[in-house]
Amino acid sequence: MEFTDKDEAQKTVKSLNPIIHNSIRFERKTNHDGLFLFSLKNVNGKVIGHSQLYNSEAGMENGINNLSNRISSLANLGEL
Repeated sequence: MEFTDKDEAQKTVKSLNPIIHNSIRFERKTNHDGLFLFSLKNVNGKVIGHSQLYNSEAGMENGINNLSNRISSLANLGEL
């Protein structure tokens, strides 16, 4: 997802903070090659981002945890 300006990006990060701790917002998938990936959905269920491909389910879960922590940190700082 691309943002038109810094303000828009900051608003998006702040809107994600309440939903990142709800694992339902992360849709876990496996592609046709058996690789794992996830999508992040906003509170309306719209997909707002996709992950990279992971070789293992554990790697994907670690990616979800890392993303959750980074979004929390950014939202708590109030800046990007």
